[in-house]
Amino acid sequence: GYIEAAFADEGANDVDRAALEAARRLGYELVPVTLPDLPYGALMNIVYAEAAAAFEALTLENTDDTLTWQDDGAWPNTFRKARFLSAVDHVQLDRLRYLVMQALDGLFTEVDALIGPFMTGPMLVASNFTGHPCLHLRAGFLDIGSRSLASLGAGKLTVGEEDQSGKTFTVPQGISLWGRLFEEGPILNLGMALERELGVATRRPTFAS
Repeated sequence: GYIEAAFADEGANDVDRAALEAARRLGYELVPVTLPDLPYGALMNIVYAEAAAAFEALTLENTDDTLTWQDDGAWPNTFRKARFLSAVDHVQLDRLRYLVMQALDGLFTEVDALIGPFMTGPMLVASNFTGHPCLHLRAGFLDIGSRSLASLGAGKLTVGEEDQSGKTFTVPQGISLWGRLFEEGPILNLGMALERELGVATRRPTFAS
């Protein structure tokens, strides 16, 4: 199966769409599916709270300024912001997590596996909180400019902005496969078939000069 909106999103690229067509050429039945309209991104607050708890000493002892990454979207500020989450927030996040579990369980009654872009659509966040297995494999290459650092500042993980100065680098791009709980076999078989069909697994980009 696949989520049509994920491939139509501006975050999807030609490599993603080529991987979808490769799966079609292999004879897999590509069934369009949807997920309920839920605030999946809000689940990231659980990660922030867990990280803040795990590294609490850094915040309380004021040693988080020794971390290399220091800007508005870096971990030190994220640790501090997480302390403003209330007990009510955590209860509501757990309720949301249960709804997401039900949503993905329902989705995988319709399909054996799901193919989609890694960072586009709800599956990356959703499956991290439900435990559904994910296989990410190289699907092709793009020539793009260097990116700035990723950020947590917007309350979600966002990739850095691409440098538009004109200098580009050849970098690998992947496609993600998700499967049913405790059933990694189908996505591993699909992954092997896609790897053979796409023929890019042995290609190695050179270092930038």
